Amino acid sequence: MDREFGLKLKSIVDHGFSANLASQSSFSVSSQVELNFELQIHHDSESLEFIIHLRCYAAESELVHYTSKVSTEFQISDFSERYQKETAIMDIPDESGVVMLSVAISHARAITTKNLAGTVYFEQPFPLRQSKRYLA
Repeated sequence: MDREFGLKLKSIVDHGFSANLASQSSFSVSSQVELNFELQIHHDSESLEFIIHLRCYAAESELVHYTSKVSTEFQISDFSERYQKETAIMDIPDESGVVMLSVAISHARAITTKNLAGTVYFEQPFPLRQSKRYLA
């Protein structure tokens, strides 16, 4: 199961993702998406928050069609044991991190679909743009 989540995440990083869009959408097949991941540690609520900044671009252009910020928060049961104050690192198992990112990306996909489509007619692929700010 964990491996399956990892493969899904790798596939998204390598190939982008698809969203169901209305046929009257102005997006072309070569529209691209830029995803930037950010992780925040919240001490007060003992949780981690994955934030995804998502931008949809017109094909071969710097024109931004759509931008969104998606955040997904996860409660950490043994927060004090996993957080290392000296290095400000949260020690979480790799499979948990992959699941968290997968959920955050799913939210980004859902919001993209909601904001770009009225009625669902077809699936639109979005390849990822190359970006120095992109982290995975």
